[in-house]
Amino acid sequence: CAPTLANLYLYTYESDFVDEARKIKGDAFAHSFHMSYRLIDDVLSADNPNSKYFSMTTKDFDESGLSGVYPPELKLSDTSISNNEVNFLGMTIKGRENSFVLDVYDKKKDFPFQVVRFPHMDSVIPAYIPYGVFTGQLTRCYRICTLWKGFIKRSCENAHTLFKQGCSRVRLMRSFNGFLDSRNPLRYKVPVKLLVKAFATALRRAISNT
Repeated sequence: CAPTLANLYLYTYESDFVDEARKIKGDAFAHSFHMSYRLIDDVLSADNPNSKYFSMTTKDFDESGLSGVYPPELKLSDTSISNNEVNFLGMTIKGRENSFVLDVYDKKKDFPFQVVRFPHMDSVIPAYIPYGVFTGQLTRCYRICTLWKGFIKRSCENAHTLFKQGCSRVRLMRSFNGFLDSRNPLRYKVPVKLLVKAFATALRRAISNT
């Protein structure tokens, strides 16, 4: 029950902060937090000029008397890459003009050693399981990536990893084609043939450079 208790505990501080912010600074100020999200202890506050209040604590007050959001023992660390880019829950979010561009963020790449990922075909598992994992990763990339080129790049990275672990390139291609066939209409405004060709070319290039 720990996640539920943590959410309820932190929500009390967030609710109190918004109520106090409305009293002291008005609805417009409180509305600047409308794109603020939290999953357990990870907080994202997008397009918010007042996000500094997440780094402040309930014992820190500004000139108007408004305190920070969370108690001192829960002080947050700012992990933003820049004012226009941040990694949050497996996503890289970038500000671009009047919109956001999302891409997959793989934290495993940050480690100074290679992290073993996905099932290996030499393991004692049914042969279809790695291809099911690939389809699952395709779904993840498809839902996250704003741009079709990002979707192709991340899909190719996963396919290449599985290929090196014994998967068939032909079956990976079939899985990719089948995934696209199940998405009608596509979220990307490009022909299916273009995506298939781009994926095949990227995977062939990655394999030849292995």
